[in-house]
Amino acid sequence: MKLMPVLIAVIVTFILYAIVFDRDRLMAFAGRDPDPRAAAATAGQTTTAPDVAADPVAADPGVRVVALLSTARPLDNAITLRGRTEAARQVTVA
Repeated sequence: MKLMPVLIAVIVTFILYAIVFDRDRLMAFAGRDPDPRAAAATAGQTTTAPDVAADPVAADPGVRVVALLSTARPLDNAITLRGRTEAARQVTVA
């Protein structure tokens, strides 16, 4: 058994585990805070969450959607091919 594929598989497994299950510790190790409200709470500050009932857009301003009005139209599904066919072999019936 080759050593490199096994070693690469172990490294990839560790990275995926860190990203999926230990995201908070990974972000802290990288120097980024995954939740700014948690950092404010640990620093002794208080933050208020936006009122979702009053303004649903303020709850998550990072997601934007563009919608277009479309109408159905018929498409031609027919393809016209022109050519000549020829038998691959001949059989003589006696």
